[in-house]
Amino acid sequence: MGAARLGTMILLAISLALGLTGVAHADGVAGTSVRLVQSVGGHELTFTIHPVEGMPGPLQVDVLTHVGQPEADLDLTAHAVDGGGTPTSGKLHLTGQPGSRTAQLAVDRPGPWELRAQVGGEFAAIPFLVPPIVVQPWEWAAYTGFGAAGILLLASFLLALKRPRWAAVTGATTAVALAVGVTAALLSPSIQPPPGMQQQQQQQMQMQMAPAYGNLALSTEPAHPTAGEPFRLRLALFDGATGRPMDDLQVDHGALIHLALIGDDHRYLTHLHPARTGPGQYEVRTTLPVGGGFTAYAELARTGSGEQLLRRHFTVGGAASTVDTPIGLGERAADGLRFSLSSTPIRAGAPATLTFQISDEHGPVHDLQPWLGMTGHLLLTSEDGALFEHVHERDSMATAVLTATLAQPDETVRGAGPAARFVLTFPEPGRYWLWLQVERDYQVRTVPYVVDVPAA
Repeated sequence: MGAARLGTMILLAISLALGLTGVAHADGVAGTSVRLVQSVGGHELTFTIHPVEGMPGPLQVDVLTHVGQPEADLDLTAHAVDGGGTPTSGKLHLTGQPGSRTAQLAVDRPGPWELRAQVGGEFAAIPFLVPPIVVQPWEWAAYTGFGAAGILLLASFLLALKRPRWAAVTGATTAVALAVGVTAALLSPSIQPPPGMQQQQQQQMQMQMAPAYGNLALSTEPAHPTAGEPFRLRLALFDGATGRPMDDLQVDHGALIHLALIGDDHRYLTHLHPARTGPGQYEVRTTLPVGGGFTAYAELARTGSGEQLLRRHFTVGGAASTVDTPIGLGERAADGLRFSLSSTPIRAGAPATLTFQISDEHGPVHDLQPWLGMTGHLLLTSEDGALFEHVHERDSMATAVLTATLAQPDETVRGAGPAARFVLTFPEPGRYWLWLQVERDYQVRTVPYVVDVPAA
């Protein structure tokens, strides 16, 4: 009898624990970190907005700075887009020393929020979502049924010991509670979500049906920028069908917009990440050391529409560059590093693997950092500028795809190198200009190459 009672008690304890666990840990929408780069006030800043675990709850924001950026104060404010809730503010002092810093803000309601990051008179408005913790009716029924069944089962056991006549009643009640829980769980796929959840699903479906193209208007301040002088580039994005501001961009490889400025003579490239200042509005302050014509290539990804490339042309006054890049593969030196490029046979229309070996005065380097989530970036353009490509390092891209998340690694991790491999296909014979970009010691290093591609 003692052994039977002990076994019954263990079974009851397990049943009770399972039932109560379902009640205590209600399912909700799990948040994920938002990590992206924004150029604000002359600083290239990597923001990481961590998910909020409770409501109200703390909001952790990490800000990573890079080499060569001036000392400044960064003001941070989190506010709900609809004007509700309580805005919270914080301040970080950017000392000029590269690395990561953390600010603690707070949120007190679910929904769309913005993080306003301001340096001097320039700011970025970074959108992020605080997901609600939604427990659907069938979940409440299932959790309540299983929880009640566990409690009543324990009551049945106790009554069986003291008042056997009541044991049958509590046993029947336990069966009813268990039936409610099982029925709710089995019928969950056919039960309609609550109105709030329905509205959220409808909004997601509308976003997935977004038009497939957008338009870009580009302007500069001043209207006629000069080489060696800072100026602002402003980008206004409009939906190609409705003309409305295009404010449905997704974070794509660590940025809302990747902006490459390439001189018409292919002697200069800079890779920027304009700050979002409002719906469809972006701007970045930069200084170009040389004059001439430039093409702005804006890479972006709209929700439900995939990646798009928009381009505009502008002119910078001043003398053009006189620096020529040697033609062909081989060794180059740039930004304190040495690069050696080799490749499988290169032919138009056939894939080739380009391998860069990277070293310094001490030998091969093994401490490259994942800039924008990748060990390396290869930007290239054709002689007429009609083709522009932004290719990611093969091994780090494969790792991201295999994880099925495309999660961006922490930029503070040093462990890549010395090889960076890229697989690409040159579509036509001709001359191509390539720029490899890697990060080391919080500094992005850029090295140019020129490759002549023969016909297949």
